[in-house]
Amino acid sequence: MAGDVSALRVGMMDEGFTGAEDDVTETVKAAVNSLKQLGVTVEDFSYPQLSDCMSLIIEIICDGHK
Repeated sequence: MAGDVSALRVGMMDEGFTGAEDDVTETVKAAVNSLKQLGVTVEDFSYPQLSDCMSLIIEIICDGHK
């Protein structure tokens, strides 16, 4: 990354790694730590309704392919 990144903000959703493979979680978290070291602001947030939304999206996609 080149230039000043101190004005950038990244959101890390708490529920974003539920069910993810360990190596995926570790890789993403390592990348986020690298961004922090560059001066990017990283903020954790929660969206507990994600599982409900994902279930609905999957249902719509699967239903649409019938």
